[in-house]
Amino acid sequence: MKPPPARVTSLAQDLLRLTGQQSRIRRTEGGGYRLTIVKPTGLDSHRTLAVLRALLTADRFGDSNRSVWAELDLVPGAPDQKSGPVGGGGGQPGRQPR
Repeated sequence: MKPPPARVTSLAQDLLRLTGQQSRIRRTEGGGYRLTIVKPTGLDSHRTLAVLRALLTADRFGDSNRSVWAELDLVPGAPDQKSGPVGGGGGQPGRQPR
């Protein structure tokens, strides 16, 4: 199996460095990638902002009760129309969360 693109591994490394959590990485139906971590708790405001900045590198991101997720398309800016809706809020300003 081919390893994820550098953009995906870079975000996973940032999340690991900032939260201490390994991202679960899986392919989406449209061929992109979805990273998921357990929602971090106890982060100070500077670390929380750093996590949000890292998530801004994704095409979409959001959260559920227990996790934070980010999706990266193979072609940046090309939404994966085959994936179904996802729970949670969040997302980038001006972009629709899925």
